[in-house]
Amino acid sequence: MVKTSGGNITLNNLKGKIGAYTTGGTIEIRENRGTIFAQTEGGDINAEHSEGELRLRTTGGNITSTHVSGSFIARADAGNIRGQFNNIGQGISMETSAGNLYADLPIGVGFDLSATGSQIVFDNVEAFQGSKNVRSVEGRIYGGGVPVRLRASTGTITVKTN
Repeated sequence: MVKTSGGNITLNNLKGKIGAYTTGGTIEIRENRGTIFAQTEGGDINAEHSEGELRLRTTGGNITSTHVSGSFIARADAGNIRGQFNNIGQGISMETSAGNLYADLPIGVGFDLSATGSQIVFDNVEAFQGSKNVRSVEGRIYGGGVPVRLRASTGTITVKTN
């Protein structure tokens, strides 16, 4: 576990069980494999090209993940969450109290989608079966499979397959 009370943390090219906590800095996660726990009280979390299980939390910043593979759990109390996934493990859970969510899911993979927010937007989502209205979506993409749970108390949720 790496801890700091006000500085930034960079996790680069590590393997195994990894933990990071800072009260006021940004956490950068690059090229890691394994189980990654990261929390910041006042900064952003950026993850890229990492795989395994990512558990990310910020109380006052944004979470951005690009080219990640595996299971993904992210929570922002007051910030946006953006996730771009190459492959999905056991599921995705993204939740924010005051912000927007953007989930870019791999095309052709089956998902069980549950989303609730101020507004739900589909961008290039094919093969959806289920119910969809402005504030919520329940259904399957490509026949269903991996659970994807998205919650934005006061924000827009955008779901894209690419």
